[in-house]
Amino acid sequence: MRYSLRHVFESNRETTREERHTNWSVFLLYRWPGMIMAWLFLLIPLTPTRVTSLMLIPVALLPLSALFLPLSVAGIVACALALLIFALDCADGAMARASGQSSAAGARYDFLLDMFTWGVLYASMGILADRMAEGGTFWTMIGFAAAWLRLFARVCNDRAPETDAPSALPRFWSATWFLDGLSGLIPLCLLSGSLMPAAVIAVLIYSIGDVVFALKRVIE
Repeated sequence: MRYSLRHVFESNRETTREERHTNWSVFLLYRWPGMIMAWLFLLIPLTPTRVTSLMLIPVALLPLSALFLPLSVAGIVACALALLIFALDCADGAMARASGQSSAAGARYDFLLDMFTWGVLYASMGILADRMAEGGTFWTMIGFAAAWLRLFARVCNDRAPETDAPSALPRFWSATWFLDGLSGLIPLCLLSGSLMPAAVIAVLIYSIGDVVFALKRVIE
């Protein structure tokens, strides 16, 4: 079956609408490129699971670029790889919805790779910070701590009661809407240059905030 670009957009309309409320940066930066990539992958054709696996290539290159490339270009290359990873992450889900190939096993695989990706991303930020600040592995460990907190927050959110009520979605321009949507901007922190240690501290604080809000949802 050949899928049209319009069909891919229509199949992801509800996800796109919800994402505007829950993760505005992903909606602005990655959702539309991800749907175009999904359409192209469906034409090849590739399965959503194979596209998810394809993410492993830029994920593997991310820490290598942060560790071995000259500092003048390491952040730029790492940022480009991270942006590609986020777009591919949107693409596989868009493909699954458009082709009807969604499955529990695929969702679990996507979740595991998603968490692995965040760990690699935060560690790569720490590697760059260590290279710039000559901090040994201190900042890399801080990056790993931020990644662990993000994973813990995700697990807590998955245990929170689910609701489809429109009132449960954050209101546009509210503080919750703004803070929830910042995660898609984190790859841009790889462009922080000499301020990379501050960027690592920022993502650690953001991860702590994720945990606080997630625990609040579980308790309520």
